[in-house]
Amino acid sequence: CIGSLSVLAGVLALNVPAQDSVAATSFNYSRFSVPGAVILGVESINNTSTISGYYKDSAGNYKGFVRSPARVLTTLTDPGDTRPVTFTQGYQINAQGVVAGQFFNAAENAYSGLFYNTGTQAYTTYDVPGQPAGTLTAVLGIDGTGAQFCGYVSPPPYTKVSAFTSINGVVTIYSVNGYALSRAFTGPSPSATVWPASSPTRTFTVASQIELGPSRRIE
Repeated sequence: CIGSLSVLAGVLALNVPAQDSVAATSFNYSRFSVPGAVILGVESINNTSTISGYYKDSAGNYKGFVRSPARVLTTLTDPGDTRPVTFTQGYQINAQGVVAGQFFNAAENAYSGLFYNTGTQAYTTYDVPGQPAGTLTAVLGIDGTGAQFCGYVSPPPYTKVSAFTSINGVVTIYSVNGYALSRAFTGPSPSATVWPASSPTRTFTVASQIELGPSRRIE
């Protein structure tokens, strides 16, 4: 959902990918593990090769993590995540080392978005403004400056999940009629995946009349 700026048109249409010719490319692969993890989600890598994600341990705790280029691993548990079994997840990390994510906010008894600054080691809570108490928020993508980010939001009774973007403080919420789930996240192209209540998933190109980038995507 966040990348270099371009303007999207205001249309919504079924997306059928073209069969492009791609030159052969070689890649270098490496493996790493998080001690104690039984589930590991590697979500993002920035231009300094810092990696972010989350894992689940054998006790059922979900924790975020950041792995530095020097292979130093830092685990993340938001200070507001105070239940006996924790839930903190890291998603995208930007060029400034700020991680977007989600945690269980015990004070609000709801899931909130988070930002973790790897430089200052400070956590910042984010909830989509103007929503009722108990609303679920997750921040999935963030740009290089932190001024633009995106994710999803679901107010009680949690029957519908909508995508949102925050562009320089202006929040826009997206949903598709007849579909229960829409999420905004980082990806290679502006598109949307939405889940109807009782039929297969559909992928669409998205239109919004706001500035999103070619590396931004709405799921």
